[in-house]
Amino acid sequence: GQCDKLSKADDEWGVSSMALVADTIDKALTELIKEPTKFLDRQFMMKIFDKFKYLEPFNEWWDHAFVSGRKTNTVGKTKVIDRVFVMKELLDAIFDSNDDAIKETDEDVIKLGEQSVITF
Repeated sequence: GQCDKLSKADDEWGVSSMALVADTIDKALTELIKEPTKFLDRQFMMKIFDKFKYLEPFNEWWDHAFVSGRKTNTVGKTKVIDRVFVMKELLDAIFDSNDDAIKETDEDVIKLGEQSVITF
């Protein structure tokens, strides 16, 4: 991939550092097998990669993708201030929904997530 774009001269981040990412994913998957309800735990899911936010390009991407939003990830009017940030709505619907129809899928999401982890 593009792991070389994540580092600066003093970061000591390179291709071999991707093993840290694999270990982080493995740890999260192990935790999800033990406690599948964490698939719907916003804090757990959104903090899996926090240890890499010291890498400025990764942190910028994370902010762009999940916090401040991308113009291509918005729906609505042409004025930026009037647009709806789709990723925020998606995350809210997954983790904090008040919609009964969405809440009814929680058990299925947990079962599918658990099966995905086992398969992975």
